[in-house]
Amino acid sequence: MSFSVKDITKAIPQRVITIALFAVLGLLFFNQIGNTLIKFFDDTFHITIIKDFALRGDILDLRDPFLGLMYFEKPPFMIVLSAAGLKLFGFNSFGAKIFIVLYCFLSLVIGYVVLRKHTSERTAILATIITGCAQQILHFSRRVGFDGVLAASLYIAFIFFYFAQERRWYYYMFGLTLGLAAMTKGVSGIIPVAALGMYLLVSPNGRARFRHPELYLSVIPFALVVAPWHIGMLMRHGDSFVTMYFWRRQMSYFLPGNMIVQNMPSWGWEVSAKKILENYWPALPLFIYGIYRTIRDIVTKRFDNISDLRLYALTWFAVIFAVYQAASVKRYAYILPVYGAMGVLAAASLAGRKYEKQVVIFFSVWALLLGIVSFTPLWKEMDGSGWEEHRPVLERLAKDGQPYALFPAYPGGVTWLYNGYAFHAPSFTNVSADSLVPFYTSCGRIVLATNDIALLPAPIRDNAVEVFRTNGLVIVQKK
Repeated sequence: MSFSVKDITKAIPQRVITIALFAVLGLLFFNQIGNTLIKFFDDTFHITIIKDFALRGDILDLRDPFLGLMYFEKPPFMIVLSAAGLKLFGFNSFGAKIFIVLYCFLSLVIGYVVLRKHTSERTAILATIITGCAQQILHFSRRVGFDGVLAASLYIAFIFFYFAQERRWYYYMFGLTLGLAAMTKGVSGIIPVAALGMYLLVSPNGRARFRHPELYLSVIPFALVVAPWHIGMLMRHGDSFVTMYFWRRQMSYFLPGNMIVQNMPSWGWEVSAKKILENYWPALPLFIYGIYRTIRDIVTKRFDNISDLRLYALTWFAVIFAVYQAASVKRYAYILPVYGAMGVLAAASLAGRKYEKQVVIFFSVWALLLGIVSFTPLWKEMDGSGWEEHRPVLERLAKDGQPYALFPAYPGGVTWLYNGYAFHAPSFTNVSADSLVPFYTSCGRIVLATNDIALLPAPIRDNAVEVFRTNGLVIVQKK
């Protein structure tokens, strides 16, 4: 007696398959988050602010660890998430990341539940797998940063807004989650409203929403989330908060010539497009097919509910990509909110088609293979944090409490966090060969970490003594 794949899939209840898929996605999001060091300049900068907040508990008094001044750059939602983990699980990588990762993972769960209720099981599963397995989504969701939390908030808002035409109370959930996006990254969290406005204008179904009073009332939960912290900051810090937060920070990314963004790395639209291709390639044919079907339905005027969903997702993708590319600073992390829309568009392109089930099985296997990979060292490298082999060096530095420099400059990041210690003040950074000699000679007490003493410039090499060596990394200091 023989069994085919079709027979096996029929024999397994759909609920079991769904639970298994979310278990695999859970592996992708959570596996090894406590076994990787917190690296990258931004992440260690953030974790120092978060640690200070966790210890003092004053959300209106966040301090810049570099300058000792008030931190006015972004609102505190991500900071609160990470600080809660530090309070519960200790000052380590797991504590810093756990609630950030959990929030991003739950955004997929919520998206799946709503999509399943209003479309179909297969569309919901496919959209969730494609979005959750995107490398950029996984990478930023597992970091101590704002971009993953922003993308998660906007994905939920994206889902709730569309299906609010069937469940009016979704408008209030849309306002709430859009508020969380704004409390994650300020102005960047509400820019996607431009995409919603465009959809309301171009879609026949969208224009009917202007008659929904709940659409306008959604501003209430948004204000309840956003207003308290902003009012508190304004009352405590006055004009300095308005100047630094709104104009020099929030609006700086959209004001050409602003001094704050002049020296920041910026990439054009082609780099962002390349990143999308790199991170989305398994589902790229479905995305392109979704664009084709959307345009065809508009031209032939065969417009139904699933066509409207595809139009909505395509509008979200196109407008957000265009707006973020119009910013003074263009970084590929800024396009992270488009991945959810791409996943929904790709999944909706196959709704009711002949090979929909086979494609769902293919991407389920793809997710399972990634789940297996999550147990390998490659998963640590995805985080850019595969530096566990140098943990003894970090333990030594943490114990000594001495500033250090890295030479040569290692690609992908300049700093590490270990056991609650962040090494990243102006003298705790990697340096180029040109600046190494004056940097090294000007510091009173400093250790220098390098992977090869022979690479050091002669004035330093001749005046240095090795004090510690482990796994190819050497610590030297002045004789």
